[in-house]
Amino acid sequence: MRLKFVLCLSILLGVFIAPASVAHAATIFLSPSSGTYQVGQTFAVEVRVNSADKAFNAAQSMIQFPKDILEVKSVDSSQGATVFNFWLDAPHFSNADGSVGFVGGSTSGITDKSVQIIKIIFSGKSAGSATVAISDAAVTASDGSGTNILTGTQNAQFTITPGVLIPTTATTTPAQVVTSTAPVAGIGSVSGAPALTTPPAPSTQPIVRTATPAKSLPEKPKVYVPLFPDPLKWSNIKTDFLVAWSIPSDISGVNVVVNESKTFAPPQKSIGLFEAKSFPALKEGIWYVHVIFKNSVGWGPVAHYRLAVDTTAPQPFQITSDAGQNTDNPTPTLHFKTNDNLSGVEKYILQINNEDPVVLTKDQYTLSAQSPGEKQITIQAIDAAGNATKASLLLDIIPLAAPTVSLQNKSVYTGEMGAVVSGTGLPGEHVLLETKNSVGVVMDKLETPVDEFGNWQAHFNDPLPKDTYYVEVTSHDARGARSFPIRSDIFTSREHPLMTIGGIEISQTNFFVTLFLIIAVGLLLGWILYRIWRLQLNRRSVIAQRDVMNTFTSSLESLDKILLGLDGRRLKTDPSETKFLLADLKEKLKKAQKYIIDNIKEIDE
Repeated sequence: MRLKFVLCLSILLGVFIAPASVAHAATIFLSPSSGTYQVGQTFAVEVRVNSADKAFNAAQSMIQFPKDILEVKSVDSSQGATVFNFWLDAPHFSNADGSVGFVGGSTSGITDKSVQIIKIIFSGKSAGSATVAISDAAVTASDGSGTNILTGTQNAQFTITPGVLIPTTATTTPAQVVTSTAPVAGIGSVSGAPALTTPPAPSTQPIVRTATPAKSLPEKPKVYVPLFPDPLKWSNIKTDFLVAWSIPSDISGVNVVVNESKTFAPPQKSIGLFEAKSFPALKEGIWYVHVIFKNSVGWGPVAHYRLAVDTTAPQPFQITSDAGQNTDNPTPTLHFKTNDNLSGVEKYILQINNEDPVVLTKDQYTLSAQSPGEKQITIQAIDAAGNATKASLLLDIIPLAAPTVSLQNKSVYTGEMGAVVSGTGLPGEHVLLETKNSVGVVMDKLETPVDEFGNWQAHFNDPLPKDTYYVEVTSHDARGARSFPIRSDIFTSREHPLMTIGGIEISQTNFFVTLFLIIAVGLLLGWILYRIWRLQLNRRSVIAQRDVMNTFTSSLESLDKILLGLDGRRLKTDPSETKFLLADLKEKLKKAQKYIIDNIKEIDE
């Protein structure tokens, strides 16, 4: 539910903020990330966002802490303690639950690698190890969509002791990992500083031991400052920090001073034997740590370590175009000079709409040829400490007058040349033509000049597969200025006709399909006629069989009657009756003959 709140808040804010993106990455971390404190001592922990490459305008988080070891005294979200200017869920805490929460935002996009959101004042309640953890967190981009760009969180670990007050042990921020500590040119040498990927955790408690006898003065201390790992670079972090050094076995005393003097020598008076000492947050400017060791021979040389702090962004600036904000010049030169009073402007990051950003080291830039239309230009001025100031300009590139286009052939044949088009334009310009299919894929392109009379014509030579097409035409001049594209009418690519009958074109495919259909229909009709003929033949055979059987049956009956009238060689019946029966038998045989001949003839037909 809280995430929905912050996403909605970011989307609402993003409507008024132009996006300025380089990479989608942000982290929420606690500063300091570790420390040792006494029971009853209060200390501040800042909730910060590292989003150096992506502007954000809202964030939320729940901070969990062990309620039996720590308690919150207050949460500072005053104007100087946060970059946010309003809260959807104001910062609040509960010692009963062991939690601190907030949902807030800003009306402008924020880009920085260490942005303070709130400051929590803790107090040690009882001895123990306390993990302060970040949960339910989100950081949303000022892109109008409320994109959550949070990629990680970093918790903090604190130790609460019942004994002697131990100075704060500050640690590095997310991006600060010591890889080496080099000599600082011009300010003395931090010689032999250890090359570390993770600095050891030096003890801030007094060291109780007996120093070994020395034969010569101590060497220059090997100093490192985890919060400021590179003495040549600027930092925009303001928090307590730790200065540490290695203690050789012969060292019996140490003195360390932080001030603004480049060559200061600390007094030859030991403040005790420590491996590290914490200092409060520095004001803006260049500071120096001075460390000196003592052994049984005496005090050695001073090690100087440069600390540079700049938390102020470069001065506000404006972007101007040498061609004005509304121009038909597609390559105007932009000017965007600004200053930074401390660390100086290191680079500019320019972005046009949602295109890839361009990193610049100069305060002017000539754009590559731009397409017509409005261009939202955003430039960030980033100083050497990573602070950023943003400016925007809405540039309107006026298009050239659009050309005209007409098709000379409404259809083309597959395997042959493409469309033939012509039209008008401004003399001296060129037109770019692209043939696109029904889904907008470019199939062919060419360029042709407009003649002195304002006419142009083009022939596409590449064959086109069967589909529907259109030609998109854009004018451009020698400066790179362009018109908006226009489209021709739709045309089709089809097969070349095999023949033309009565003005009707018949393609090869249509011909063979038609031939196949004729053959198929002919075979079907032949089979139907054959079936009909077989049915008729069967019917006639049955009739013939019936007639013959009837005739022979009748004939046999007559013959039986004649045979009954014979008694040996004499007739028992009247001769006239016998004569009649023979005549009737003869007639029936003739009829049978006729039936047989006629039916055989009919079957044969």
